[in-house]
Formats: sequence, structure tokens, C-alpha cells
Amino acid sequence: IKKASDDECLKAIKRKEADLTVVGGNQLFAAYERYNLAPFVAESSSTDLGDASYYGVALTKKDMCKTVDGTDQSGPITGLDESLRGKKACHTGYRKTSGWYLPVGKLADKGVMDFDQWAGEAYEEGVRVDAETVEKFWDDNVCAPGTTAGGPKLGGEIYGSPGGGGLCKLCKESCAADSPYAGYDGAVYCIDDEDDNDATGGDIAFVKHSTLLDYKGPALKTAKDQYVGICDTGCMTLFDADGSPLPKEGGGFKYEDCNTGKSASNAMVTRREFIGTAYFQELLKAMGLSNSESVDVDATSDIIKEDEVGVWSDDTAQLIKLSDPGTDQGFKDFFTAYAGFKEIYNSDNRLTVCITEGTTSACEDAMNTAYSGMAPFTCIKKASDDECLKAIKRKEADLTVVGGNQLFVAFEHYKLAAIVAESSSTDLG
Repeated sequence: IKKASDDECLKAIKRKEADLTVVGGNQLFAAYERYNLAPFVAESSSTDLGDASYYGVALTKKDMCKTVDGTDQSGPITGLDESLRGKKACHTGYRKTSGWYLPVGKLADKGVMDFDQWAGEAYEEGVRVDAETVEKFWDDNVCAPGTTAGGPKLGGEIYGSPGGGGLCKLCKESCAADSPYAGYDGAVYCIDDEDDNDATGGDIAFVKHSTLLDYKGPALKTAKDQYVGICDTGCMTLFDADGSPLPKEGGGFKYEDCNTGKSASNAMVTRREFIGTAYFQELLKAMGLSNSESVDVDATSDIIKEDEVGVWSDDTAQLIKLSDPGTDQGFKDFFTAYAGFKEIYNSDNRLTVCITEGTTSACEDAMNTAYSGMAPFTCIKKASDDECLKAIKRKEADLTVVGGNQLFVAFEHYKLAAIVAESSSTDLG
């Protein structure tokens, strides 16, 4: 079946209208966090990592760093810390994985970016909290082009314009998804593209570990080995003159010690209860993963013609079977950037509704449709009204609907307050 978006596909699986889909980044996080789905097979295109993941890196020029490889450079940046504030930032796009979720999530998780500080102003501006926070952190000196269905403005519109603030002041020509500074190549071009008046170009590009090697944008003025990674502390030379990752002593690559986070690649997800069934085992067998941890994918296979078939990415070289699918720990072992994604997810000021009947997906659909324009709703399900009241008391939920005895219990035992009541009477009003 075909749906209009990844989110609609996830809903279809939750409703048992479909069994499988392939998602990555934010939607992979949503599959787990919102729809209780589980990834079980992931794609890999990496020739250096050899697993279903990639690293995000923060690139800058050597002279922007205080130290590089332990040697003094006298620049202003001391690491992924407060020294970044007010610099000129080039994100691949709004809520893109390497360009937004990994760096913004990490800086928020470290307390460098403060979502709470800008929540009120974000509400007044009609934008997502993470968008307002990022704009303020970079002091408007940012290019984060493109939109999602609900951001950066709440209606899904672009926030700002080139030269005019928001997330677009630093962008060249436009702030759309096809801006010259959009995407991996665009973000690198952004930090390379400074003119004599310093009117364009940035200081930092948030990309992934393979971006310099794969770069196909406009010719660079700066040699690739003059771009360094910003680490938690200090900066480090991560790439050679052609952009290939530099090895580290003892094996592996230097970017493994200097990055914004490790992201899971695209993965196939399903309902948790499907995992372990006979049909699930037959699926693994058909994929060549019944008795193997990975399987090579033929470069000419129709299954990786993404635009035509819509399953795996065009550059998929292997499929990798994930460990402990269907468990919380299994997901977090695979999706190692979970904490950073959670920071941004929580910044959306979601209201959590506790229900005892029906499905959480139906609840979310109904609430988000009926009260569109408000903070998004998430639903959780508990076994009883009392369990819902306990969930609110523990701050696991924000709202529930009760009546009669449970309404008394909510007030008397849990110190909760009634705010809105329903009425079906035509004579009492």
C-alpha cells in the first residue's frame, strides 16, 4: 500500500493495515517512542564502519579552534560547549538527522542549549521550541533550510528569510530545501563560501562522517584536511586531503572520538508482537538473515531503487539483523542517539493523555485533529482509571477523563483538579 508520508505508514502498521515499512532518523525514533514499533533489520552503506550507522560531525576551519590535536591555534572555539554561542552555523536542514537532531540534541542534553528558556517566546512567535532556541543560540547567524509537517513554524512554514533572521539569515538565495546551503554538500559549501564582506558563509557545518569524502558541491576554496572536527573538548584533524577518515591508534577512526553522535541508519520496523512469530522467521529466511547476521545486497537489485520501489536506499550495500529486536534495550543499543532525540521530542511541549479503552493511535488521531494548532497530543494506555490518575500524579501523563467515584478520588487522594466537564443534556445546558 502507499501512504502520503512515513508517519502515515507508521500509523498503518499500528492499526494493522500494514506490517512493515522502512524509516530512519526522526521517524525511526517516532516509530519506537510514539507507535511502540520495533526495528529488526537495518541497511548499511558504510565501508568504514561496517554496521548500520553513521556519525555526525561538527566541521570548522582550523583557525576557528583554540586547540587542534592538542596544539594551540588561538581560535575562539574550545569544544562542543558555550564557546559555540553566537558563531555562524550551517545545518543541513531543519530537523535533519546529522544536521539538526544529533548536534542540537547533544548540546541540549549537555545543557549548552536551553529549550525551557525560550519556550515562552517560541509560543508567541508560533514556532517550535527547538527552532527558537537554535536561532537565539546562534544569535540569528544560522542557516537551517527546509521544513517538516509541523515546523519550524507550527504550520510547517519556513521561519525567517535570507538576511532576515529566524533560521534563514545565513542562507544563500533561499531558505527552501533546495537552497545552495541545504543538505550535506550545502552545509560544507556554507562554511567555505565566505566573501570579502563576510556577508555569506558560516563557521560550523553539521554533517556526517562521510560528507567530505563524498562531497560533490561547488569547488572548495579550503583544502579538505584543513577542516577539523569540533570535539567535546578541543578540535581534532579527522580527514586527509581527499576527505577520507583518518585512522586512530588501535583501530577504528578518529571521528569515533570526536563527533556529535552516532545515528542509526534506515531500518525496517514492525509491531512488537510480530517479532518471533512463524511469519517473522519466514521473512528473515526470505531476506537471507535466518542464520546470518548480515547479507550483501546486489548493487543492481530492484529492492534498492528507492525512488521506484520505495524500500531500501540506493546506496545500500548490506542488510544487518539487529540484536534483541522488540526490546527497549535492543532499540537503544541500535539507536544510540536516543537521549538527544528525546530532548527535541520533549521540547515540542506535548500533552500526554491517559486512556483506558481504545487504541493510543486512535486517541492521538482524534485529539490532534480536534485540537489542531495546539501542542501535539500523545496518548498512553493504562489498565484502569486509577492507574491513569497515578500516571498524572507521577507526571507520566498530563490529562485523563474520569467521573463519579474516580473524580472524587482524583481530588481527594491524588490532589488533581478538574478543568473541563462534558455535557450531553439539552435541558440542563
